[in-house]
Amino acid sequence: MFKDPYGRHDSLTRVQREYTNALRWNQPDIAAQFVHPDMVEEFTSHRQKFKEIRVTDYETSKVTWGEDKATAVLVVTYHAYSMSTMVEKEIREIQHWMRMSPKLNDWVVKPKLNELID
Repeated sequence: MFKDPYGRHDSLTRVQREYTNALRWNQPDIAAQFVHPDMVEEFTSHRQKFKEIRVTDYETSKVTWGEDKATAVLVVTYHAYSMSTMVEKEIREIQHWMRMSPKLNDWVVKPKLNELID
């Protein structure tokens, strides 16, 4: 059983949901607040591509924790369609989460955006 005296799971669940919902509701600037600082510029450069898709629903996989509980990976499957084709498809995003500080629950994501924006 996973013991979580520092609330890491709860804090990850909260920020992951906020990030994913921001993408779902076409709010990339809000989602960018959760992106790792090294990736924010690349992430925000895709604003226009984010505006071209509409997410109708999503499913999140179970969290795979790193050994130190400072990293986690989730796979989110979005059900979305392109505004230009109006054809719905499933899009997978691999979310690599990490805590910026070993003592805090300040989670940030390094998203794999290829499928999401292509």
